Amino acid sequence: MADMILDVKRQKCPLPIVAIAAQLKRLAAKETLEIIADDPAFGEDVKAFCRVTNNSLESLTVSEGVFNAVIRKK
Repeated sequence: MADMILDVKRQKCPLPIVAIAAQLKRLAAKETLEIIADDPAFGEDVKAFCRVTNNSLESLTVSEGVFNAVIRKK
């Protein structure tokens, strides 16, 4: 179970990533953020975000066009 859940469905790039960055600031190191998104670009965007910020992308799945990602804060 994630420490925080963020639903960014119906938001298009770059808004989901902006929201993730803001929410991660509220978490302590090693806590997790679960994100639910439906922007087709989200999968690649969240991978790039984690690479650039050194946060850990713990999981990324997609089902029926809805992404579910879990990020562990560095």
